[in-house]
Amino acid sequence: KRMTAHSEHGQTVSATNEYDAAYAAWKLFSEGDVPTSEYDCWHSAGTLTPSTPLIVTFTSPNVFSMASYKMVNRNGASASPRTWRIEGRVGSSGNWKLIHEVIDDTGNDPSLVRVFNIPKENRKACDQYRLVILNSNGNPSYATFARLIIYQEPYKFMIEDGVNKYRSTSTGFSLSYTPM
Repeated sequence: KRMTAHSEHGQTVSATNEYDAAYAAWKLFSEGDVPTSEYDCWHSAGTLTPSTPLIVTFTSPNVFSMASYKMVNRNGASASPRTWRIEGRVGSSGNWKLIHEVIDDTGNDPSLVRVFNIPKENRKACDQYRLVILNSNGNPSYATFARLIIYQEPYKFMIEDGVNKYRSTSTGFSLSYTPM
């Protein structure tokens, strides 16, 4: 669901830092796929070095598999991510697992939209995902972009019994049947 604060709909978004309150991390998940202004984005406060990556963490109330994601650059000059990883885990004590990695993407044009598909073998059911930015285009000491739109892997099937809906998940489930 789209957000208007760092914690909403049971979801939370946090970043290692934000330039100021106007460039909040929740804006990555705000309404509209296209930024409405140059300020409708997340902007780090700097400190991006190879040993101190910038991290944006998204926590969901539900476990789901990420099938793809869309990154939209901000309007105006951009220091969009150049090298990054998407990692996921279940629960706050689990180990982070690599979901997707991009190295040396030079898409720095304002308002550029990039869609990345997650290979099926990398999809993992998680309730926490994080974007780890290792460097950016332009000024390497900060990063900024406007939207991070996550697309979930669709359910493989759903059964309705008139009252309940049962959906398959990446962890699967079994259905027993007794003939009459």
